[in-house]
Amino acid sequence: MATIGAISKGTVSERKRIRAPGRAWLNFCRSEIGKKLIEIEHISSHTGSLTPEQKGNDAADALANKYRLLGESIGPVPYLVSTEEPLILEFQKSVIQGDPRSFLKQMAKKKMAEIWRTKARQGEWFTKYPTQVLKQAKHVWKWSTECGIGRAWLFYIFGICQWLPTNYRINYHNSDETKKCSLCLSGVPETLDHLLRCPALVEMHILCKQTSSIFGVSHTITLASFHANKDSETSGKLQPVRSLPLRHSLPLV
Repeated sequence: MATIGAISKGTVSERKRIRAPGRAWLNFCRSEIGKKLIEIEHISSHTGSLTPEQKGNDAADALANKYRLLGESIGPVPYLVSTEEPLILEFQKSVIQGDPRSFLKQMAKKKMAEIWRTKARQGEWFTKYPTQVLKQAKHVWKWSTECGIGRAWLFYIFGICQWLPTNYRINYHNSDETKKCSLCLSGVPETLDHLLRCPALVEMHILCKQTSSIFGVSHTITLASFHANKDSETSGKLQPVRSLPLRHSLPLV
């Protein structure tokens, strides 16, 4: 099947050819493929021998069985044939099959995730919600590129790594009073954890969920979802809200 799939693609670039699963036969038939002398057609097996295609299919089955029996009576043959590049990739005593670039990308992604998890603050949410973070990253990247708003992608990176310029982060070395949230009257430090549950942003939380349900996008990562499984700091009581506009420290895009 790998050989049929490789040949049926026709002429391919050198980069795709070297990564093709059936590149031995692809190299062997390279000139014929370029001249369009090879045509792949699927013929159902065991349907009779009336048409020329069915007769050819039976002949191919007979040849395959003949050489299968011949191969059982002879010694082992070289792993690499003459039309294949003498290159084998191994990882932890296992041969890498298929596209090596996909495997290398997967390993690089795994390594970066391991490094990210070692960061106590920046990797806190990724450690708890790795699948949701990566899925939402794909959505944000798609939306930001389609709309041409690169700041949306940067905002997501800063948000997921808890790098947004909150009062607590800006005034880290100042007095505790300057670290308090200026959107509500709860009197707690304005950290990113608080902003995800701040009573002054309830309307935004609801709007995010409504927008997600309208467009059929999972809202596993919204302004309020990270702490859905925790005791809310506003549970059991209502917090007063300041009538203040959003400050420039929250660059919503």
